[in-house]
Amino acid sequence: MIRKFAIPVTLASLVSAHSIVAHANEGRWTTTVWAGPVFTPEGTMYGGGSADIADLGTLDPSLADSSGSITANHLSFGKVFRTGAALGAEMTYGASQQFEPFVRLSYSRLGGDNLTLGEITSASVATPAKISANFDSLNSSSLVVGARYFFQNASALEPFVSGYVGVNHTDTLYADIAVPDLAVREDRRELIPNATHFAAGIDTGVSYALGDSASLRFSVGADRVATHRATTAAFDSLGIDGARLSERRWTIPAALGVTYRF
Repeated sequence: MIRKFAIPVTLASLVSAHSIVAHANEGRWTTTVWAGPVFTPEGTMYGGGSADIADLGTLDPSLADSSGSITANHLSFGKVFRTGAALGAEMTYGASQQFEPFVRLSYSRLGGDNLTLGEITSASVATPAKISANFDSLNSSSLVVGARYFFQNASALEPFVSGYVGVNHTDTLYADIAVPDLAVREDRRELIPNATHFAAGIDTGVSYALGDSASLRFSVGADRVATHRATTAAFDSLGIDGARLSERRWTIPAALGVTYRF
């Protein structure tokens, strides 16, 4: 990406960038608009479970008075959610040549996947009946404050590191649960309620000056939302009462943004 913009720049303009961009941030306000992918590491969302079902007729009337058992698989965030996307805006003030505090507002969306949640077995069923779960997207927004430190301020290319704290609000997470072989389907079952939690993170990257008033910025970070385990009734009708789902998660955002100074 840097080479793409560097090739058409002449030697004279690079010398100019070294002399005037180095001090372009100090005492100035900066607005950055950015977007990029969000990756979810492997972390446990649901540890799995099993239970006996005394009467399968509660699920399928044709199996009345037949007993069985249900097994739910271990679920990780990496299996439940695909790589998502984030976008945001940031307002920064150049306190010095190498230090700038900022306020950041962002929105992210992790796409939910359709996967096998578990299975139901019984002597009355020839083959295990698969349980499928189609997870909705996990949507969240955050407001954080932080500071950024530039390691070099005498070049058009400036590496930096940032740290921030704030709040993250996550919308209610739903899933459609079905057992096709038993004609069971339950739409929009609530797994995790909406909530607002403390959030913190760090990121590192580089800023490349396009001139005195604009830059390209690329960063990779690690965000943590300090959440907890919540009880859900989504699986109660299948015989697993009070399932515990973990909300705690790390995400790894990567962002490419355009910075404008005024």
